[in-house]
Amino acid sequence: MRERVTSYVLVSLVTFVVWLYAEAETRERETIVARVQFVTAASGWFIQSDESFDRRATLELEGTRASINAVRQSLLDEPVQLSPSMPGVPASPGAAQITLRDAIAAHPRFRESGVGVLAVRPEQVGVLIEEMVERDVPVVPDIAGVQTTGDVRVRPTRVRITARQSLW
Repeated sequence: MRERVTSYVLVSLVTFVVWLYAEAETRERETIVARVQFVTAASGWFIQSDESFDRRATLELEGTRASINAVRQSLLDEPVQLSPSMPGVPASPGAAQITLRDAIAAHPRFRESGVGVLAVRPEQVGVLIEEMVERDVPVVPDIAGVQTTGDVRVRPTRVRITARQSLW
């Protein structure tokens, strides 16, 4: 009798563990709203999205429950950051249209999670990409309307500034 009870308990436990694993590995679809940022990072490029883009995208995802939950949690913690150094985002100066599904699907957060990006709304976002340029510029004090005694000296006399090409 004891062997029988032990067998039933063991079979029930194994069945429960298999059910839990199968439940976690079942593929499902879910729609999630994610924050999206275009960032310069260390790429040497400036990127700015159209003003009409509100920095949010609706993602239709497919994957296991566990992987979708992990992606959902990561999206709560940090936006999807896209830069010109990443697949799906052009790395050349000028105006461009980015297909968000391609750029987001290639993002390491999604690619490494096993979650598929089925669709993204909006589908495309217009961006302007410019090269970042460093220049040495003189430091010139603006002291109009300020009464001083003696000579005004500024140190340092020059500074290095990094800005997008169109600002020079």
